Amino acid sequence: MQREQHSKQRGFTLIELMIVVAIIGILAAVALPLYQDYVARSQVAEGVAQAGALKVAISEYAMTQGKCPAADSFNNSIGGRYTSSAKNTATCRVVITMRNSAPTATQVRGYAFELQPTNTVGTVNAGTFTTTAASSIVSWNCVPTGSSKAKYLPSGCK
Repeated sequence: MQREQHSKQRGFTLIELMIVVAIIGILAAVALPLYQDYVARSQVAEGVAQAGALKVAISEYAMTQGKCPAADSFNNSIGGRYTSSAKNTATCRVVITMRNSAPTATQVRGYAFELQPTNTVGTVNAGTFTTTAASSIVSWNCVPTGSSKAKYLPSGCK
């Protein structure tokens, strides 16, 4: 006598599918805010690039003139896709402001930060330089202004 073979169940049960959907939902809930922060940081990086020309101009002026240029001497008021403006202050700092409308990410709309020059002595606060090589600008630090959050500064800028 030949036995009748039962066919095995194929596919997934409802509970297995629900578990998979729940896991995907949890992963999406964690990944989405991180992705939005990454996008915001990449948009702020445009501001750092916009300020590049100002950094060179301010460094050269300070080195040749022995002092900081007057405020708004080297401005980039045209900005970029996400950046509204980049302006210099009388203390050799560059203030970058993000656009306050789309396509800028909502986290960084109106976001402002500044690039502060440093020399071999430390951060330049007085805004005056002597003509010695020890007082020239050697690097720039990124600092958020006002209520802006430091987490949106690009990683190379912190």
